[in-house]
Formats: sequence, C-alpha cells, structure tokens
Amino acid sequence: MIYLNLLPYKFKKELRLRYVYAVLIRICVSFILTLTFISGLFFFSGKVFSNFYNVIDSTDFLMGADVKEPIRVSDVNVKIGEISKMNNKRTDWINIMASSSLVFNNFSCINSMEIDNVSKKIRLKGTAHDRDSLINLKEELNNSDYFSSIDLPIKNIFQKEYINFSLEADLNIK
Repeated sequence: MIYLNLLPYKFKKELRLRYVYAVLIRICVSFILTLTFISGLFFFSGKVFSNFYNVIDSTDFLMGADVKEPIRVSDVNVKIGEISKMNNKRTDWINIMASSSLVFNNFSCINSMEIDNVSKKIRLKGTAHDRDSLINLKEELNNSDYFSSIDLPIKNIFQKEYINFSLEADLNIK
C-alpha cells in the first residue's frame, strides 16, 4: 500500500480548520438549543405555578365536612399578616410580672394585679405584715427597671400591722 500525499500542506490545514469549525458550530448550536429548551421549561413552569397559585387563592378553604361558610385563602393570609404585625408590637408582660413579683418578700402578699396597656399603669392590691415591709416594698418597686412614680396612699402607712394596701405605678415599657 502506497500513501500518496496529493494535497499540499496549505489545503490540508484548511480542511482541518473547516472540520474544527464545523465541530465548534455543532457544539454551539446544540448548547444554544439546550439553553433554549431549559429556559422554555422554566418559563412554562412559572406560568403553570402562577396559574395554580391564582386558582388556589381564588378557591375556598374548607376546614371540615360540615362547613357553612367556607373561608377564602386570601382572608386567612390577611389574618396571618395581622397577627404577625401584632407580635412585632407586643410587650413582654412575663418579664414585667416576674420583676413585680420578685420584690415581694415573706412579709407582704399580693391579692390582685391590674395592668393597663393603654395608660401604661399597674395597680397592685395586697396585704403587708407591718409598716416596714410596706415601705420596703415601695422602695423595691422604685428600684425596679419597669416601674416609676409609685403612688402609695398615706392611709396605708397609719396602721401598724396587717395593712391592706393599694398602690399604683407607671410602667416603663420599651
């Protein structure tokens, strides 16, 4: 077998380049077609999910078999949004009540506690064993971070033992 080299070097190089260009063009075209196909899938799936969401949002939300008035999903979403807004504006009442109960010692007892969120006042009613424990209670409340301007009526201080007291204080709510 004889190998004849009939094409000059210049033409061989040109044939190789044409072959490489053809392969590159095929790869690029297949890449572009693949990207077009994938982007089309994302586009149509987005449309389907959007339509699905609109159908779900416009239908009724059933809570059981014997529902007289079904609730719309959009109404539920509005109520959930309102509740989350309320949670962001909440006051930490547990810490306030814990700090107010820490100031009571063995010689004083609380019977009722009223907290007014609008006027930011607290009213405490209870019994103190003696006059010193009542004055100590007032001082402890003054030293607390949550209470200020404590109003203890003077009539409570005139008794010596088993004093029924009623005091009012302003709340320092952040």
